[in-house]
Amino acid sequence: MAQTFDVFVRGLDGQTLVVDLPLGARVAELKEDLSARLGLPCDQQRLQLSSGRPLEDDDALEAGCSLDLSLRLLGGVIEPSLRILAQKYNCDKMICRK
Repeated sequence: MAQTFDVFVRGLDGQTLVVDLPLGARVAELKEDLSARLGLPCDQQRLQLSSGRPLEDDDALEAGCSLDLSLRLLGGVIEPSLRILAQKYNCDKMICRK
């Protein structure tokens, strides 16, 4: 019986990669393999099923599944002093209309 299975990953360029993984592999292991192949850090990779459901690192993979690879968007919290400044600026620019 086979000790590995194939997973199909559509990359950022639209090309489909065939990744051979050991039985019982998780998404985290797939991300490590993709990191070695493509040079993308694991924490920036986002994998989702072709149906659109995002996968977490501890999710199990099934043989022959098709996944889409994308990158995580950077973002975060605005520093409080900048948020206060933006609110003040927006309030000062308000125009009263009759």
